[in-house]
This record gives sequence, structure tokens and C-alpha cells, in this order.
Amino acid sequence: MKPIKIIISLLLITILFSCTKDSESETEPTNSTETGITIEQSGITHKFLIKNSTTYKSIEFNTSGNYIVVQNSKTESVLFGTYSIINNKEISLSDFGSIVFSDLSGSSASFLLKLSGSSEQISLTADLAEEVAVSGNTALINRTWEVTSMGDFPVHDFYVFISAAGTYMVDNQFMGELGISYGIWNWCNEEETKLTFAMGNVPLDCAGINVIVEIEITENSFTGTDYENEGVPMEIVMIPADFSTKSSLNEEILGIKILGVQK
Repeated sequence: MKPIKIIISLLLITILFSCTKDSESETEPTNSTETGITIEQSGITHKFLIKNSTTYKSIEFNTSGNYIVVQNSKTESVLFGTYSIINNKEISLSDFGSIVFSDLSGSSASFLLKLSGSSEQISLTADLAEEVAVSGNTALINRTWEVTSMGDFPVHDFYVFISAAGTYMVDNQFMGELGISYGIWNWCNEEETKLTFAMGNVPLDCAGINVIVEIEITENSFTGTDYENEGVPMEIVMIPADFSTKSSLNEEILGIKILGVQK
């Protein structure tokens, strides 16, 4: 009887040891690019509203090669930079990390976020933000613009990120007291020649001064009349932003951080 008991005990130990090994292998980190889906730029140029994180609120990509990450904090923090798609699998985010999508279908998405300098992979799920119908001027305005002139104000490194998801981010450091702002926008008319924008929790107001009218947009230019300077009309001229020749933009103003440009 004793030999039988010993054999049974050995079998039980072997089974338990085998189960333990299987359990440990399931928690080992995997190469996310091996399990990621194939992506194209046209499929990711959206605003993704994060559902399962207390750190991240949204991640957005545009056709200009820029991204915006909005973090949850007492003073809403915005990370802005450039991105590139590697082998149609991995999205490299300048000075931030990388993203690999495991699902991107319809109005939802799942992806792994790996921060620069860390081996940790953060699993995130998101809903796609509703977008203005991409037609006419909406298709043309949906990008990052560089302001070349705005009334009599001196202009230098002045950028406006406008998206079909309603994002309106301005880096207007030439007006030091305003710094960098993150907000929303929408059209005021069916002709898409007048828009209104608002920063923070201020509501949109087509009858207010935060409007641009007489808008004309092409693939290479944006012109209009801006009334935000206390209602005084200023002609604004913008061209599509080109960050390929820019040096790193590492600044923090009003709790909003502008990150470097993808090398």
C-alpha cells in the first residue's frame, strides 16, 4: 500500500507543478506587435475616448501626423507631438511611447500603450468620438495648421490643431498671456464659412467674439476674419503645418505640455 500511496503522491505533485507552470506562462508579457492588427493612417485618424483609465481621457490622431493625448488631472494636461506608423502595426508617438491596436472596428477600439522607457503595457479600451460629417470644408480643415499672419500681431511657431471630432487646440505662444489652449469648435452655418471655438468649459457661441468668418479653405491655405481680439476683426492666414524641419518643442505652459517632434 505504501508504494501505491507514494506513486499517487508523486503524480499529484507532478500535476500541480505542471498547472503552476501553465499559469505563470499565461502572465508572461507578449510581443504586442505580433498580436496587433494591421492599420492604415486613414483608419486611426480619429479621437479615441478612453473608457477604462483614470490616467488617460482621450487619444487623437490627425492626417498631419500629429497626436494629442489628454490626461485626467486637476489641471487638464495635454500631450502633443508627432507620430509614425511602423510596418502597419505599431504607432510610435514622439516623446511618449507606442500603441498597438488589437481591435479597431466600428465605433470602438482596444489597444496596448507602452510608455517610453518602460516595459509596462497598458491595456486600454475606447469609443470613437462622434465626428462632423467629413465633407466640403470639414475635410479640408481637419489637420494641423501653422498661422503665418494674424492682424498686426507678430507670429512665430503658432499652430492650430482642428479635427472633425471637434478638437480645437491652439499653441499661440507669441501671445504670452494666453499660451497654449485646448478646446472645441463647430461650424455656424451650412456653407461652412463661419466657425466658433471655445476653450475650457466655455460653451460654443456663434453670436460671440470667438468666431472666424468669411472662411476660404484649400489644400494649401486657410484664410478668414477672426474676431477673438475683443471683437476687432483680424485677417488670419494659415498653411498646413510641416514639422519635419522643426526642432524639439519641450515646453510647459498653463499645465499643458507640448512634446517633441518625431525624429
